[in-house]
Amino acid sequence: MWYRQRLAGDYEISYRICMVMQGGKYDRLSDLNCFWAANDPKYPDDLFARSQWRDGIFKNYNTLNLFYVGYGGNDNSTTRFRRYKGEYYGVADDKVKPLLKEYTDAPHLLVPNQWYEIRIRVEKGITTYSVNDAELFRYTLAGGEGDGHFGLRLDLHYKDGKHSLEWTFEPGGILELKKDLKFEKKDPTGKDLYLSAFIVWIYNEVPQDATIEFHFLKDGKKCTSFPFGINFSGWRAAWVCYERDMQGTPEEGMNELRIIAP
Repeated sequence: MWYRQRLAGDYEISYRICMVMQGGKYDRLSDLNCFWAANDPKYPDDLFARSQWRDGIFKNYNTLNLFYVGYGGNDNSTTRFRRYKGEYYGVADDKVKPLLKEYTDAPHLLVPNQWYEIRIRVEKGITTYSVNDAELFRYTLAGGEGDGHFGLRLDLHYKDGKHSLEWTFEPGGILELKKDLKFEKKDPTGKDLYLSAFIVWIYNEVPQDATIEFHFLKDGKKCTSFPFGINFSGWRAAWVCYERDMQGTPEEGMNELRIIAP
């Protein structure tokens, strides 16, 4: 799952994630993985030019330049930090993804049903990866080396919990969810680079040349919105920052989401 906007300069990525282990068919305590500063050296201006060819096949990501952390990889026996160098793919395989640092002790492996706060920073020529406020990895960057795309690698996990909501809609139909959306304004001082975001997975069986609208309201007043194209089949994710990516002005206290069918 890729964040489509390319990140450059100083930035921070943070998210919370839990490895659900409740006896489900696809529960697996392994591979809390992510990429950042990802670029395709063959298509430096378009990471997605070869998306169809990569098709989620892990070895095909060896063609990219990126940073990678596999937390609890190899059936939860290792936590590794790598720097991928796609220009060596097929030329010098030992240089494609050198291992920068590794943990194998229990405090640095996954615990079932525990929430993790992941924080990745690119700042002042250094990138860091932290878990629950403890820094695990650090790397000094060359010029522009931290620029690129962020992505999560998902492996036999639910999209969110154990169930999906199936919505059979009429044209123009509206699905309403009323709850505190937990929006927080960005830090005006610029010290904290966190941006509140809305993240959702959508499964579509038949591609349509149309869009779904997501509207965010406060006490019945529309504050902000974004469109989501559904000209695809299968799963797609939307990862949209309220203040940067949406139309309108988000407000703290927003308490309603409306999803409007095409």
